[in-house]
Amino acid sequence: MDVRLVVQSGARKGQEIVLPKGKITIGRRKGCQVRIADARVSREHCTITFDGSTAVLDDLGSANGTQVNGQRVEQAALKNGDQVLIGGTVFAVVGRATEVPD
Repeated sequence: MDVRLVVQSGARKGQEIVLPKGKITIGRRKGCQVRIADARVSREHCTITFDGSTAVLDDLGSANGTQVNGQRVEQAALKNGDQVLIGGTVFAVVGRATEVPD
């Protein structure tokens, strides 16, 4: 399954990030797989873990928080169409990110 984060606002507007299987870290510091140069973003702000069928966002205790669809979250399963706000950057989740059991 192909799940992507598409930057809707911020310096990287239009950029697409394909989620690999495993965990990525989003933050300000070198070493993060997705770096956002924004003082409102913590050095290690959040992670997204993707197992091929489910993508789960975990906030890492960031000072300014992480929002999904306008709600501050500590953890959230991401689905197609979700809007994720990290600092001043908005990402749209594109693709089927959550399997629904039959």
